[in-house]
Amino acid sequence: MANPSTSILNTNESHNTLISINVAAQTPLKLTSSNYISWKLQFQTLFIGYDLLGYIDGSKPCPPATLTQNDTTRPNPAHILWIRQDQLILNAIIGSISPTIIPFIAQAKTAREAWTILATTYAKPSRGRIKQTKSQLKMIIKGSDSVTAFLQAIKAKADELALLGAPLDAEDLTDQILDGLGEEYKELTRAVQARDTPITLEELHEKLLHFEASMLTTKPEPFNFPATANPTSRNPTTWRPPAHSGNNTHSWRPSNSNPNRYPTAQNSGQTTTQGNRPSRPYLGYCQICRIQGHTAKRCPSFRLLPVQASNINPTASNNHSASPWQPRAHYATNNPSNTSWLLDSGASHHVTADLNNLSMHAPYNGLDDIMIGDGSGLSITHTGSSSLKTSHNTFQLNNVLCVPDMKKNLISISQFCTSNNVSIEFLPTAFLVKDLHTGATLLKGQTKDGVYEWPMKESGFIIPQDIPNHIWIKRRMDAALNRRYGIRPGRHWDGVDRGNGCLFGTDKTLTRIETVGAFQKLPMVMPSIDLLYSAIRKAKRVSPTKGIVNIAKRERNRGARQLDALMKELAVPLRTYMENFPNKKYLHPYERSLIELTLGDGNYEEVLRRVDALRKKVVSVGKEHASLCAKSSSKREAEELLGEGMKKLEEIFKLEGKAVDDLLNIAKTLRAMPVVDLETPTLCLVGAPNVGKSSLVRILSTGKPEVCNYPFTTRGILMGHIALNYQHFQVTDTPGLLKRCDEDRNNLEKLTLAVLSHLPTAVLYVHDLSGECGTSPSDQFITYKEIRERFSDHLWFDVVSKCDLLQEKPVVFITEDEDADDLDVARYRRVGPDGAIRVSVTNEAGLDELKSRVHNLLVSQSARIKSQNNNQEKLEVHT
Repeated sequence: MANPSTSILNTNESHNTLISINVAAQTPLKLTSSNYISWKLQFQTLFIGYDLLGYIDGSKPCPPATLTQNDTTRPNPAHILWIRQDQLILNAIIGSISPTIIPFIAQAKTAREAWTILATTYAKPSRGRIKQTKSQLKMIIKGSDSVTAFLQAIKAKADELALLGAPLDAEDLTDQILDGLGEEYKELTRAVQARDTPITLEELHEKLLHFEASMLTTKPEPFNFPATANPTSRNPTTWRPPAHSGNNTHSWRPSNSNPNRYPTAQNSGQTTTQGNRPSRPYLGYCQICRIQGHTAKRCPSFRLLPVQASNINPTASNNHSASPWQPRAHYATNNPSNTSWLLDSGASHHVTADLNNLSMHAPYNGLDDIMIGDGSGLSITHTGSSSLKTSHNTFQLNNVLCVPDMKKNLISISQFCTSNNVSIEFLPTAFLVKDLHTGATLLKGQTKDGVYEWPMKESGFIIPQDIPNHIWIKRRMDAALNRRYGIRPGRHWDGVDRGNGCLFGTDKTLTRIETVGAFQKLPMVMPSIDLLYSAIRKAKRVSPTKGIVNIAKRERNRGARQLDALMKELAVPLRTYMENFPNKKYLHPYERSLIELTLGDGNYEEVLRRVDALRKKVVSVGKEHASLCAKSSSKREAEELLGEGMKKLEEIFKLEGKAVDDLLNIAKTLRAMPVVDLETPTLCLVGAPNVGKSSLVRILSTGKPEVCNYPFTTRGILMGHIALNYQHFQVTDTPGLLKRCDEDRNNLEKLTLAVLSHLPTAVLYVHDLSGECGTSPSDQFITYKEIRERFSDHLWFDVVSKCDLLQEKPVVFITEDEDADDLDVARYRRVGPDGAIRVSVTNEAGLDELKSRVHNLLVSQSARIKSQNNNQEKLEVHT
């Protein structure tokens, strides 16, 4: 037998020896990526025993290479001895690690350098490493392992956390062990949790070993479900109490509303020992679900549902089918075109027989095979990924193996749940896929031929065959627009914008709506600070799920639920804003112009983009911190992660919540915009600034615009209403127009042009020849001529205002040259445009004629609107 260590004589100094470590005998454990603590322990004890620890921790540095004495330099024997011993230690370290780790220390020149590299690689106390180790510790369960193997895995992770500087408390370690035990250990688990003093790890280990041994020696008793029959019948006759019921039943009479109603205990004369006092609730815990308040007999989780047995032999009689709850065999035939996936196969990997089922794949170059039940192996040709799509969710299948000789497609339950963060609950006749954090049911599938098969068919939307496809698409789009924006669907458009709206453009891609009023349907937006603190208050009131006994589990559940609630309380209102603020391209052109001219070009979309970005960030951060809190390993860590998540969401909302306040201001501005009914005849007053348009609106309608003697008093679109002879009309006051090109016009002037361009209005053009408005008659004439030519399809008539200020001689501004006027300008300067009437608000001259002309004009406009509607309806019917 080889000696554990060998002493090598130093050739220079006979009294000094070198220690060589026998790696095979003294350090049998080789270092891997998961056993650094055990490997380090065996070397530390060895180094301490041989007094070699100074070479590793740096307490015994390397001596100088030479010694100088009496001006004579000679080699230092201690240096040579130190180098030789250090290299022997380095050789021992290299010999005790696995070949895959050797490249990491290949450049280390001393044993201390190699030791430091390994410690930094496998024991550096970073926050990410600590969280990863805690997550791995939380995922350890006993399963089919022995108690010793289970505790070894738990203890290894706990020791790793201690090495990283985050040791677990004794109670947290005990809770982690109890959480990983199966249902068969629930009696021992409750006994440990009921102790007044904490149990030590050694004592718990001893009790688990004893409990495991007792279970192995206990003979399991067969459990047979009882067969019961519950016949029911309906008696059409009126129920009568039996003859021996006693005298107390003679006074009973069936009610008029329900003659077959049975008497209750109160009117049947029955009494109990408790009198009229209510029964006390059951305070014990259920043996199945561990929830307080009911017994296992009344547990809602314990239901015996009959299963329809599938016949093994197709020719067998139906009268001899297998009874429920009995073992049976299921025969499956090979169908090459079958694309179904089976869940309850017990496969460790996803397996498919058809390469077309993989969305991305690559050839498999490994040496492994698929081992099936008879011990034979099936070759793997490709690996890849796939997905299972439903109407609401998409589930990913990663690391799918393609095995052409396999008869069925198999799903690995473990990999499926890990990849999609879900759990699968198997019922006698169905299975449920649930979200791992919220518990919400994402999918329900049924059994087929006795096996659990993934449902591949989704109920779709069927278009009736008797309706043409283009009409059906139009109806669906109109219904969606009406449901989302509360506006009527538009009509077909021939490509010319006549101011009465349209449905499609010439490219048939942009939807244009013929109804305005979307601004009045905008949602109420809360200020960001109110929304934030309201969400925090509601989230803090969320309590953990009832029935969780373990303190750490309950705190994890409470933290995850509160963070999820805070995320939803912030994100749901933001999503509501995004859904209810209309997309600008779906608005009426008039309303699009109002947005651009009132809010600025692009500001509306930018604010909505910022709100949506805030919503996405809140959802991302909220889900991340809720997941971390749900994976915490102790109560203290769960509380810390809850506070950290709350603070992070609050900081994000305070930092970027200005987008919500900007959206609030936009909603206030847009909601105050005037609404124009396109079916009601509208009169639009147009003219230069300060010509008297607002004064005429006050005379003609219920509108009360501000009237002042300076230009641009009207700084927006103002509405008034007229009621004449039981007919309702609208009047619009617009900002004044100056003589300049469209590129130089301000936003107020562009509002006036937007009304004329996009709304079906009649025009009342107001002129001021007195010079009081500040715009010369020649400039007014040029502007009037341009507007009249541009909007020649509108009904039109002209009014010369302030006639009480007109003089016999025409007004000529100092900037004008009367001699340069042509005949049209000269005539306009004297009498105005042809057919214009003269009015004065001061002395009420011409107002009666004005009202009569306005009424006739609006009646003509009403007839024009009806005619256009009839023509468009005929076009729709024809289409």
